[in-house]
Amino acid sequence: MCGLLNSIWVDENKTVYTGGNLMFWYKNGGWDYVRSLPTNKIGGNNGNYTFGFIYSVSGNKSNDYVIAGDRNTLMHYNGKRWRQLGLPYDPSGTTRWKTMAQKGNLIIAAGDKGVKHL
Repeated sequence: MCGLLNSIWVDENKTVYTGGNLMFWYKNGGWDYVRSLPTNKIGGNNGNYTFGFIYSVSGNKSNDYVIAGDRNTLMHYNGKRWRQLGLPYDPSGTTRWKTMAQKGNLIIAAGDKGVKHL
C-alpha cells in the first residue's frame, strides 16, 4: 500500500476498506486499489481531480457505501458506479468532510470549510 491512511471500514463480506490519499481494499487474501473509483491508483489522481484526501469510509454493505474527504468529496458507490452527493466536487475548494456515517438511506457528514465548522 502507499500513502497515508485515515479511515477503515469492514463490509458484510469482511472486506476491509481503507481511505486516505487513495482507497484500498483487502479481500481474497490480498490488498488492491478499489478499481471502481475513478483515477484511484498511484499516479492517477495527481492534483486531486477526481476526489480529495479521504477522511471517512462507511456504508451499509459492499454495494452501498460512501467516502467523505477534502475538496467537498462526498461520493456514494451503488455497486456499479460512483456518484458525487450534494454540491459538486471542487478541486480548489476548502470544504473538508472529516467524518461521515451511513445507515439505510441516511448519510450524515460533518466537517469544515476553511475555518468554519459545517
